[in-house]
Amino acid sequence: MKIQCIEIKNNVFRVIEEEIKSIQPEEVIVSNMELIQKLRTNRYVRESKFGHISSFNFTKDAFYKNIWDDQTIKARGLFFNVENGEIVARSYEKFFNIGQRENVKLDNLKNVFQFPVTSYVKYNGFLGLVGYDSAMDKLLISSKSNPNSEFAGYFKDIFNYALDEKQQCDIKEYLKEQKSTLVFEVIDPTNDPHMIKYNFPHLVLLEIVENDINEPKKKSYEELQIFSNKYNLPLKVKAKVLDNWREFYQWYEEVTADDYKYKNQYIEGFVLEDSVGFMTKVKLQYYGFWKNMRSVKDDVSKNGYTKYTSSLTTPLANEFYGWLRQQTREVLRKDIITLREMFYSEVE
Repeated sequence: MKIQCIEIKNNVFRVIEEEIKSIQPEEVIVSNMELIQKLRTNRYVRESKFGHISSFNFTKDAFYKNIWDDQTIKARGLFFNVENGEIVARSYEKFFNIGQRENVKLDNLKNVFQFPVTSYVKYNGFLGLVGYDSAMDKLLISSKSNPNSEFAGYFKDIFNYALDEKQQCDIKEYLKEQKSTLVFEVIDPTNDPHMIKYNFPHLVLLEIVENDINEPKKKSYEELQIFSNKYNLPLKVKAKVLDNWREFYQWYEEVTADDYKYKNQYIEGFVLEDSVGFMTKVKLQYYGFWKNMRSVKDDVSKNGYTKYTSSLTTPLANEFYGWLRQQTREVLRKDIITLREMFYSEVE
């Protein structure tokens, strides 16, 4: 019997391989000015100018069309002094929800994760950045894209309330010396309520990121603890360390259950980071449900109904939708947290 060798192309692997490549640096950038030019020529990156400083962020098209290359991954809260190429502030590079892309699908993470993997509580606010502008010798306090925006104003108010003038001067010297950026989750339940209820405005320190374009390094959790204790700033909570795939999978099954609460509280989800800095995140059922109901609420407020009834997949969703349709437009202008509390108080 003659034996033939048959080559079969593994398309599944190739998809995974290409997606992994697409979120890794394509090349080492020689200089910051070189990166600025690349960002300016990328149609999926938006530059916003503020005098000598420009911010670069991926566009809505990049997000909705899943266009992730070396520049769009980096362009997330990235501020340059465009006159000398200095990074004034920077955030994380873009990372993805479990299941959002091929390389972070649950079945593939087993081969991607390098254990141990640490889970951190994910907070439901907006991104705030504090960097150092050497040209003006002052702090840059900004939202993800605009230091003059309404959200940046909310952030500045909370930052100024939390830290006095001397503390801010100390932080300025720290960022100047360390060439780093403070990354915060900004919680403002009055001006910017989301899905998770918080009782008062506050900041949560997420990271201290070094201003390096090729390999953004982050301070260790122990260093973050020292910094947060010094300035009495709330720090992101380390939820659990997962030492192997079996531990991770059991944990994942637990936290994605419909009735899951972290320490008896609903949260948005968790950020996961492995031993070499690879990051992904998981959004929880409660958060996802009420985010969907917020969209339904907006439809009802605008049209009196929603045409996306296929999204009403549970008795609770249908009951809430029926309740929304009975409310006045004035009531429907309220945020989803207020409406949720009104709904529960009435149905109970």
